[in-house]
Order: sequence, then C-alpha cells, then structure tokens
Amino acid sequence: MKAWRTEKERLEDDLKEINEKLATEADDACRSQLQQEARELVHRLANVYRDEHEDDDDDDPPALEGLDDIPQVEIDAGVFKYALIEATDPSTKERKPFIRGSTDASYHYQAAMMVTDRLDALGIDYEVTGGGRIRHSPANKEIEIYGYSNAYGRADHAVTAELCQQKYPNYKVTWGNYGY
Repeated sequence: MKAWRTEKERLEDDLKEINEKLATEADDACRSQLQQEARELVHRLANVYRDEHEDDDDDDPPALEGLDDIPQVEIDAGVFKYALIEATDPSTKERKPFIRGSTDASYHYQAAMMVTDRLDALGIDYEVTGGGRIRHSPANKEIEIYGYSNAYGRADHAVTAELCQQKYPNYKVTWGNYGY
C-alpha cells in the first residue's frame, strides 16, 4: 500500500468527499460553502494538471487566431460529464459558448480544460457556466443532455442542446433538468 499520495490524489479525494456531501447530506445552509470549496479545489486541480502536462509536446493546440478557429462542440460517444464554457474575446467583446465532454473526464473541470487551455493561450476570457452529463449514441443518432456539476452548477441545457443540434443536425437531441 502506498504510504504517500500526490497533491493531485489528495485534491481529487477532497473533491470526491465534497461531491458526496453535496449529493447526499448537504442542506441549503452549507451547500453554497461546499460549492465554493469545490470550485477552489477544481481550480487547484486544473493548475496541478497543467503543471503535469506543460512539457507534453503532443498536447500543444494548433496555432489559432480567435474564437472562430475553435469548434463549439467536441464530445465523445457514450455517457460522460460535460462542461458549458462561455468565452469573451477581450478585443471584440464577442461572446461564444463552447461544449466539451469526454468519457475520460472524471470531473467536470477535466472536460472544461479541453477548451480552456486553448482560450488561455489566446488570451480570451471565459467562465465555466455549468456542467452536466451527456448520453451520445451515434448508432441511434441521439443525444440526451441532463444532470449538473457539483462544482459549477447546472449548465443551461437548452444552450447545450441547441449547439449539439447544430453540430449534429440529423440527430434527435433532448434535454432535461433531472438526474446527476
């Protein structure tokens, strides 16, 4: 048994504990405090992740010029966590939403980082406005959007559904404010 844990492991364990409290025992009085603690842990985890991967040449995004060079929707097939990110170009004040979701994302911050690193590189301001889950079935041409993120709150699933419908016009896209 390992006698020590990395900072990432400690932070992930702390986040898991807070998420469990939010899901099972948090009353309204302590919910906002727990959500704030979760957001702070997510921020710290994102920094640890970036530090771990800063030397990865394969992960460098391609050279970009602006928001229009970044796809608005990038999601995997399967069931996974997703994040809704709203970016604002500081020079044009253009606001644009982005959806990122992956079966590899254990936490919503990991899904968000699929685009936030690119936005950071461009000097574009952004906010993760919420999260949830997506069930994407390419075989059935269906996308279901639901749930919420303990750290970021519930995404505006209507916005997510609209963007997914634009990317996948031949799909049946549904959403609802149910489930985790």
